[in-house]
Amino acid sequence: MLLECSCTWNFGTAVRNQMIESKLDVSFAIPVCRELVEYLPDRARALPESSLSIHSMLTDDFITRHDDLRDSTVEDAPAVQMIVNYEVFAPGTRFAHCFVLDQPTDIELGVLGRAIELWRENPVVGGRSAMGYGRVDLQYSNVPSPDPWTEFMKTRADEICGMLKVLENAF
Repeated sequence: MLLECSCTWNFGTAVRNQMIESKLDVSFAIPVCRELVEYLPDRARALPESSLSIHSMLTDDFITRHDDLRDSTVEDAPAVQMIVNYEVFAPGTRFAHCFVLDQPTDIELGVLGRAIELWRENPVVGGRSAMGYGRVDLQYSNVPSPDPWTEFMKTRADEICGMLKVLENAF
């Protein structure tokens, strides 16, 4: 869901020793629940889930970890295994989340639109996705069209490829 949020991480980067600030702020994904309702945007506060306790949205899971570093030279050595328990959000938990661009151009809006399109093709967050974790149903509203970015890339493809070759040789 694309909702207004106040807490954000800046999506910047660094190249060698040069930090580059981003125009994109990415908010925390806040579970829609009673305990966090004061941190939710108004649209999320109106959802039925906002009256549920966060404890009803949590469940336990586990994995069995096998230690590959045990001494394999000793015959009949017992396997070194350990059960790891952890807490996860139950499937169906709704989160309030948003992206905010600072005074974007049409092309920058198109980049965000394309990024969300690509994310929808593989809608996963976090780790252990091969085990089924992190699959999300993206329901953002007002997703920008990727068309301005796509057109920009098409018209400047040769120039962009040349710049990439220069960068490739620089590192």
